[in-house]
Amino acid sequence: MDLHVNLAQYHLLAGHKDSCRYYLNLGYDLFPLIQEKQDKIFFLFEAAKAFQLMGDYKQAYTFYRDGAELRQETFKERNSQIFANIKNNYEIEKRDQEIALSKKENDVKDAQIESDQNRIRFFLIGTVLLILLLGFIIYFLAQKNKNNKLLSEQNLLIEEQRSSLREKQKEIIDSINYAKRIQGAILPKSPELQRALKKGFVLYLPKDIVSGDFYWMYEIDTSNYLVAVADCTGHGVPGAMVSVVCNNALNRSVNEYKLREPAAILDKTRELVVQEFEQKDDKVRDGMDISLININVDNGEVSWAGANNPLWVIRKMDGEINLIETKADKQLVGFSEMMRPFTNHQMRLLPNDRLFLFSDGFVDQFGGEKGKNTNEIVSKHSCSSITPQTWTRSKRR
Repeated sequence: MDLHVNLAQYHLLAGHKDSCRYYLNLGYDLFPLIQEKQDKIFFLFEAAKAFQLMGDYKQAYTFYRDGAELRQETFKERNSQIFANIKNNYEIEKRDQEIALSKKENDVKDAQIESDQNRIRFFLIGTVLLILLLGFIIYFLAQKNKNNKLLSEQNLLIEEQRSSLREKQKEIIDSINYAKRIQGAILPKSPELQRALKKGFVLYLPKDIVSGDFYWMYEIDTSNYLVAVADCTGHGVPGAMVSVVCNNALNRSVNEYKLREPAAILDKTRELVVQEFEQKDDKVRDGMDISLININVDNGEVSWAGANNPLWVIRKMDGEINLIETKADKQLVGFSEMMRPFTNHQMRLLPNDRLFLFSDGFVDQFGGEKGKNTNEIVSKHSCSSITPQTWTRSKRR
């Protein structure tokens, strides 16, 4: 058992907590084979110290409690043996007294002497018993005070660590909230969206404060707008960092390279993203799925391209509501082994058509009968809808 303690302490000093825990548990499994209680007590207290150093205070408390109970049980057994010896002596003395009483008639003087001796013995025995009892009480109170002091120290340590964790958590949350403000700066402002979307809406609910999803808009002129919803690789802070790179690549494609066709914009954006993430010895496969549309809000002409994310058109005709889906290219805006040019799709919208650009935030959720549920849980999602009122410039005016 000493070997298991030594191995556990060695792995703890080496920073191997799992190995340390393994040898402690293995040593504990050998308890039924160990006869010496002092060995068990030593193992329990050493194991408690190891778990405390690992930060597992629940296990540390359990082992310390078991060790204290076993040590107290050993103490009680020792005291029981002492009391048994005293009782045995008492029985011997009692028999001696009976012998002395039986001889009383023959020798009164000897009986009196024996009686006095018995009283002395009883006094001594009582004194010893009283001393032992007082010693036991003092030891018990000392152990209780020691245990209470140790428990108080452990509680203080736990509270200090809890306070430190709360402080670190606050610092992390503050940093992420600051990152949220930075990410919010790259998103289109409400006045810009109102000019392009009219009666449309944007649903953007990041689960982790910041998100790998983002929406993007570029005003070509007063009638033509580029609108996109993108889903970058990663979630939370990593996804948000990728979103900044991808947003910047979209802006460069339309501002620096003067591209207006969605497919051409995605081709150039992919090239810029790959360059941004390119490393010497490896290819970073970060990027984004995206649905990008070029729409003329006067006549309803639409040009669209998508990477993994489709375009939906909800059309009402003859009292029926139809869903028209334009499928996206099955490739990422980022590095892949087989990169093909993106496909450009053309269409003309009818009055009251509704366009939906979205990421996989709703459908890519855990829960429900089939393992996914789009109603109960919202993790991360962006959704843009454009609802044209009419497609003629004269009526628009």
